[in-house]
Amino acid sequence: MAEKNKKRGGRRAHLNDFHVNLAGDYVYTGAHYSYVDQGRSRDRVQRELLGLSVAVVLAVVAGGCSDAPAMLNCWYVILPYICEAAAAVSVIWAVLRLRKAEEPIREYIYKKSVQALPHRAMLCMIFAGLGFVTMVLYLVMNGSGGRVASVIAYLALKALVAGGAWPLKWEKLPARDLDTPQA
Repeated sequence: MAEKNKKRGGRRAHLNDFHVNLAGDYVYTGAHYSYVDQGRSRDRVQRELLGLSVAVVLAVVAGGCSDAPAMLNCWYVILPYICEAAAAVSVIWAVLRLRKAEEPIREYIYKKSVQALPHRAMLCMIFAGLGFVTMVLYLVMNGSGGRVASVIAYLALKALVAGGAWPLKWEKLPARDLDTPQA
């Protein structure tokens, strides 16, 4: 029987970096990344990322629990909220995956957490901004229905989500590839 040398592509391409050793165990032979200390420890940076992402998720959930008039029956306000909630869950998923990864970080984990985090945070910011704009549009067309306090709270939560995701957008863990020779 011929030996199978099947190379995977796509989302499972990282499986090509696992090989069987003499004992029959799978060993990861791909690239590794290590945190480069720039005045803050890796643990401190990860705690800050986790705190920010938890704050963003809590603000998104609180916005969904708001009894602002548009959150009860207006599709063009609810749809950006659903996308914002999905983006916030995606952000916290990346942060938790990074937190769980051991040092040095394997390349496929690095790509799906460290490199993806700014894009996921940007999506969260975009949908929070869109939710803010659609709520203002609803207020212009229909009024607040006597719920001024809940509308103000909802708009403040949208601003909080966008503000909390802003540092996540710029936070990139400084890392270096351990497998590439450094100059």
